[in-house]
Amino acid sequence: MVACLLSGLLMATLPSGSANAEAVAGSVASDAQAWLPANMLVIILLGMTSAIALMRLAAMQLRLQREIQAHQALERHFRALMALDGLTGLPNRHSFLDQAAAALADSVTQRQPLCLLRIDIDQFHQINDRYGQLAGDNRLTSLAQSLHEHLERGGLLARMGGDEFAMLLPATTPTTAEALAERLRAEAASADPAAGPGITISIGIASSHAHGKLDLLLAQAGQALADAKRGGGNQVALARLPDETAYPLHLLR
Repeated sequence: MVACLLSGLLMATLPSGSANAEAVAGSVASDAQAWLPANMLVIILLGMTSAIALMRLAAMQLRLQREIQAHQALERHFRALMALDGLTGLPNRHSFLDQAAAALADSVTQRQPLCLLRIDIDQFHQINDRYGQLAGDNRLTSLAQSLHEHLERGGLLARMGGDEFAMLLPATTPTTAEALAERLRAEAASADPAAGPGITISIGIASSHAHGKLDLLLAQAGQALADAKRGGGNQVALARLPDETAYPLHLLR
């Protein structure tokens, strides 16, 4: 088709009646027919190859992007699982410490009160020894659910390990925290016996005193918890001394 067009164009442009017009046009058409099929085929094949290569590259990029997204989603999923306690579904100790440090820093910046409750089941080992580990696990999950039901918006609740829990209460005064702790203690002690062996809990409370030190806050609440335990358990105790020097380093965290 291209050869025909070239021949026609030459015939139109050569002088009318030229003896060589028809010969020249035929020669050009013949040369074009010899040149065009091979070279045009190469050009077409190269174009098709490039198009296929581009399509394959686009498909590979799309597949790679999807694999990266799937990997990122899986990584986020595992990170979320690593931040939770496997039994109760609450944040674990590591997760709690990270979130509590940020909440404590915010409370200092905003000059708001903040309280920490450390909660421990009294004589928990006796439940495991007498009723078995399954019964002990059931009591832990039941207590975790009860504590979570009393957690107000913005608060943090975590299982710190074993039978100990921690509850962080931003914008909460010691008086309000103590009242909440008493409700938690009374509710635990009055749990339905049909749900399993009865438990009591002891709670230690510390307030930030605007010092912004999480280690100190944990140590103070831990000391208050120890006071409640020494008093016979099933008690709520407030931290006695806000002075950092009153707490040896081995008590921190």
